[in-house]
Amino acid sequence: MRVGVLCYSTGNRVIFHLHDHDGDLTQALQDVHDIVYKGGGTYIGSAIKSVRENMYLSSNGDRADVENIMILMTDGQSSGHDPYQQVQEAELSKQAGITIATVGIGNNVDDVTLRTLASSNELYLQTDFDNLQRTFEILIESLGSCPSGT
Repeated sequence: MRVGVLCYSTGNRVIFHLHDHDGDLTQALQDVHDIVYKGGGTYIGSAIKSVRENMYLSSNGDRADVENIMILMTDGQSSGHDPYQQVQEAELSKQAGITIATVGIGNNVDDVTLRTLASSNELYLQTDFDNLQRTFEILIESLGSCPSGT
């Protein structure tokens, strides 16, 4: 399994690409734990576009024969200037063959929008920070098991 992480707020920043840990999920999880979160807005549309255009490239570890799954996590509502941009970017991503799962964290999320952005209703989950690990376990079950070698 390959994992890439992009943090988003007012701007987007790649924490690591798909090939950076090449199957070492322990190190990937440690790097996620070590992320320094910066303040700012919640620009969901920009984040989706950035992941689609920058993360899923062969030069960054994408493999044409493996399904691409984007997990969008947010604890707020989008601050984007264009409220439809996030839906447009999600649709472009789905058309590009990317499955989108969304995770709303806390009580201040836009449930309707996150359901719209997800590839299916089963791929939207609501949680809080204390239950995030269990939420990911449920999400992985919803996505199905990864083929061997991914």
